[in-house]
Amino acid sequence: MKKSYLILAAVTLLTGMTLLNSCKKDESEADTTTLNKEQSTDGEDVAASSDMVDDEIDNVMSLSSLKSFDATLLPCNATIDSTLKAQKKFTVTFNGENCNGTRFRTGKVEITLTNGTRWADQGAVLTAKYTDVKIKHIASGKYVILNGTKTHTNVSGGLVKNLGSVGTPTTIVRKIQSNDMNITFTNGTSRSWNIARQRSFTKGTSGSLVITVTGFGEANGKTNLVEWGTNRRDSEFYTQIQNPVVMSQACDYKPSSGVKIHYVGLRTVTVTLGTDANGVPVTEGCATHYKISWNAVGGDKTVILPY
Repeated sequence: MKKSYLILAAVTLLTGMTLLNSCKKDESEADTTTLNKEQSTDGEDVAASSDMVDDEIDNVMSLSSLKSFDATLLPCNATIDSTLKAQKKFTVTFNGENCNGTRFRTGKVEITLTNGTRWADQGAVLTAKYTDVKIKHIASGKYVILNGTKTHTNVSGGLVKNLGSVGTPTTIVRKIQSNDMNITFTNGTSRSWNIARQRSFTKGTSGSLVITVTGFGEANGKTNLVEWGTNRRDSEFYTQIQNPVVMSQACDYKPSSGVKIHYVGLRTVTVTLGTDANGVPVTEGCATHYKISWNAVGGDKTVILPY
């Protein structure tokens, strides 16, 4: 009788431990999914928000050789202080929605042309100082706040607004760098990021603008980095563009293709951009989602996320 009781107790204990380990495994995998989704969505949110402001800065610097303002290039719901334009300095203060009504922004950016006579010059460099630039995605309610300094280099020369015109390169290339960009997320956490983003502008077959993004940063043996630093969990990360990210004006600049890889500690997350709701690459029309995947216990795991 005593022997049977001991056997029963041992079986019960073993079953309990198995269930506990199973629960812990499930919790660990669930936590990994949350972390990977968070890393990926943060990367896309920051990229989209930052690109929008970068384009508005580029437009401001393209305003009739800095002598007068072309209303079609002015950012919506923003004021421009041009009192120091003789010193090639401008301040843009945001207070409202962007022109297509997808994001609400506040804060200011001080822009100085630090190299070159005009922004259109090949090799011209401008410095943009961000002060509490808050960009809120209206549909999701999520936001980022940017503080820090970026340098924009006109690698090719020419202005985006003149693409297709005689005397303007058929591809206009901009390099955007930062070593001190502080980013605050919706949950209040604040982290420092490095940025090394190259954007190439061309005209598509329909005449709409097409932007191709690559990374040119290097850190800790990794190349083709577009961002790196610490994420909202205070973990070091490196984001590499494996295949160029392509987006178009016709699809509201939602990426239609491209592959990124996030390295976070021992985790590696692959982001495939330009899919439908089932994670299938979109070859016609505009993409609405992107796919993230990683190696998990029991095989690869995939999650489909909306733009």
